[in-house]
Amino acid sequence: MWIMTTIGFFSIVQKPEDKHDGTLTIRSRVKSDLIALRDQYLPNLDPIVAYSGTDYQYRARAPHNDVSAALQKLTQDIDYDNFKNAVASCQDYSRANLYGKVWSTLYNLSEKHGEALISDLKTAFNPEILQGVMKKTQQNNTWLNDNGESINKSEVFHPRTDDKGKPVKIKTPTPTKPMSAFDDPSQCAVMLPDGQSPVSLNGIDFQPWQTAPKTLTGWVHVEGQAKID
Repeated sequence: MWIMTTIGFFSIVQKPEDKHDGTLTIRSRVKSDLIALRDQYLPNLDPIVAYSGTDYQYRARAPHNDVSAALQKLTQDIDYDNFKNAVASCQDYSRANLYGKVWSTLYNLSEKHGEALISDLKTAFNPEILQGVMKKTQQNNTWLNDNGESINKSEVFHPRTDDKGKPVKIKTPTPTKPMSAFDDPSQCAVMLPDGQSPVSLNGIDFQPWQTAPKTLTGWVHVEGQAKID
């Protein structure tokens, strides 16, 4: 079992010797991940073994029941609404970026079934629904949401209201592209406001713009803008 968490990435298996001893083997590519797991959730973890001739540089064993309890505690400690951002906060942006690439690869699972991740804004009164899955049917202007319910494409709204606080209807919704599109110069990458976004682009990390202008005058004076004749 592969597990990505805010404290590290782990591969948990039961080797032949584990079956006899009632243990599980926990592997990791980074030693500090296993140390964090031991210190925060699994104190009975055996000493870490390094470079034992496999693709995982580090491994350790622990009682099966203790591993189960540690995983339960890990889930109980989830208090974030965005895993990628939590990883960047608990570890760093480079680790979050690696996890994001795994997400992009696994996105192909949905692509094989003709699905596309787009903002599923069912009504103007529920604009916070942003990451639903909708699938286009054979009928024009008809989509299915993740519950298999028909939705008229003309009823899709922008995730944010206009300047007067009114909902903005989108006549032709644009599906997002997988995060892998941002690494492919042959593709046109598409993302939606408040939707999934890459952690970095061309080695430059994305960070929230806390002081973005709120007026037209402010935008005019933003530094670094190119002059277009």
